[in-house]
Parts: sequence; structure tokens; C-alpha cells
Amino acid sequence: MIERRGDDGWVEQWVFGATGARMIRGTASTPRKNAHGQFLNSMGCKAELPVPLFIEHRREEPPVGEVVALRRSWASVTFEARLHRTAEADAIWREITAGSLRFVSTGMCDAVRQIMSDGTPIYQNWRLRELSLVKEPANSDCGFVVFRPPVRLAA
Repeated sequence: MIERRGDDGWVEQWVFGATGARMIRGTASTPRKNAHGQFLNSMGCKAELPVPLFIEHRREEPPVGEVVALRRSWASVTFEARLHRTAEADAIWREITAGSLRFVSTGMCDAVRQIMSDGTPIYQNWRLRELSLVKEPANSDCGFVVFRPPVRLAA
């Protein structure tokens, strides 16, 4: 895993050489209050790449892909992921390209929670355990698009 830091605080991580024909790119988290009534601090996200990519947080089933790149800033945690070549992932890829599957949701653990003065929990530090493709996200900012990495031609 490779990591790079910017002067304004952002941090990028990626798996060297991770690419594929079926890639997605999007937003995994923002500091917006989610449907569970909580906030996630984007800069508090930690991860060991690759992170498994599931469907609807069904961790009892094999992952359909893996997160291979993350970038965290004060505004968001963004990601790139690739789908595996399996029958289940093939079916999911068809849903993605048809536009019926467009959102993601974070599965976290090792979270350090504080309570704001209004009683709202905010997770200052948390580890991304998994990312799930979902039909209805807890945070409406968290969607994705198909990403086609540039083709590198031999010299």
C-alpha cells in the first residue's frame, strides 16, 4: 500500500498496480448527519487496503470486489474500487451499468465516539472495515460512478 499526504491535510492511499476493467469511483463518507443520526469525521477514517466491497453489508457472503484507493479530506472520504470476476459480481455489474445500483454505505469498527452538546454522536476516529453497494444509503452524499482507468500504451 502506498500513502501520500498533502499540505492542506488530505491523505491518499492506494494499492500499487490495482486496476481493472470494472471499476467504480465515488464518495464513501462526508461529515453530513446520516439517517442514523450520527456524524463521521472524514479525516478520522483509517483503513488497511484493500477493503472488501459487499452488497448491502452482507458480510456472511463473499465480497463482490475490493476498495483499492482512498482519499480522505475534511470534506469527504472518496474511493476507487474494482469488482471481481464472479457470477455474483457479474450480476451486480449489470445493475451498476443499468443505473439501478448507485450508492455506497460504510461499515466501520474501532470507532471513537463523542457526544455533541445536542446529544448527537460524532465519530472522530474510525476504521473502514468494509464498503457496501446499497440501494438506499444512510448518507445521500455517498454515491459512485463507473470509472474507466486510462489505457497506457506501450512506448
